[in-house]
Amino acid sequence: GKNLDGNFFRASEVPTTVKLSLTSLDGEYYDETLIGFHSEATTGHDSRFDAMKLYKNEVALYTGNELAINGLPLDYSGDLRLSAELPKESNEYQIAIIESVEMGQPVYLYDIQLNLYHNLSENGYAFTDSGVKERFSLNFGEMKDPNSVSGYNWNVSVAGVEVTGVNEDKVTLEVRDLAGKLISRVNSEGGKS
Repeated sequence: GKNLDGNFFRASEVPTTVKLSLTSLDGEYYDETLIGFHSEATTGHDSRFDAMKLYKNEVALYTGNELAINGLPLDYSGDLRLSAELPKESNEYQIAIIESVEMGQPVYLYDIQLNLYHNLSENGYAFTDSGVKERFSLNFGEMKDPNSVSGYNWNVSVAGVEVTGVNEDKVTLEVRDLAGKLISRVNSEGGKS
């Protein structure tokens, strides 16, 4: 079979799976990747649970070492690299969960470039292409907070939206429109720039 619909896992137990899509906001480009969790899968290459990306359209979404389907152990708790290869013509995209089977825990996308976590289980993540292929990672279950170090509390507000956190470094909140134009910038001390 072609195994295009995530039925690649040929085992007696029903695997826990999450299928992600990468879509350009203009609808021109689309790709998918599948991550599954199974008691017999390992973090290495498993011929029964992993499949390489066989072709690359103008966009490609994959995990690890160019895997279209990535089988992981049931107790997997690390970060998983998520790569997006994007064409130059379009620069606004969204990564979203399009199918989830027996997940039972949230899936967080970490944007390494922006140092930002997003709960994909709640909604998709829109971003502007920056040319960085390995910009994202995934975390399953409990979110790892990069700001959980000791430090001071910060609180910034832009246009009625308040953001709080803890960080030892100065924090700047920028609000941009979809074209990337800066609308407002506020630093961790509450001063507008």
